[in-house]
Amino acid sequence: MTQLILTPASYLQSAIFEVLDSMKELNNKRLARKAYKDTYRQLSNMADKDLRDIGICRGDIAAVAAGKDVRKGTH
Repeated sequence: MTQLILTPASYLQSAIFEVLDSMKELNNKRLARKAYKDTYRQLSNMADKDLRDIGICRGDIAAVAAGKDVRKGTH
């Protein structure tokens, strides 16, 4: 009898954990997108001279905001 009660509870617990994991994943994606947008905005507002000083050009802003390495000679 106990097994009959624990099995549905186990399914319910699994479903709750899946929902919580999905919510965490969505929040992590939201935070990553916010970080990208903030970085992109900050770099876009910089003068070309300031961008050159930190080693990037205006065309690299999207890649840098996405966390990619844009240095010459790297792949």
